[in-house]
Amino acid sequence: MFAPAVLVAYIAGADLGAPSWTALVVMGARLLYTVYYIADLATLRSLIFAVGLDGCVWLFVLAARAPV
Repeated sequence: MFAPAVLVAYIAGADLGAPSWTALVVMGARLLYTVYYIADLATLRSLIFAVGLDGCVWLFVLAARAPV
């Protein structure tokens, strides 16, 4: 879901600053998810998964709000 969200934001012409920060948050969340998975921390793993998913959704929102 991340790659299509980035592509849609780019094609829609969204301001490149916000998607860049959002992409960094998503990638950081994916890294933390792996760490929490290995450490078997289910609650933190679920929370960080939600952060990553919200970041992907936010990229689509930024694309929808981009000027035409």
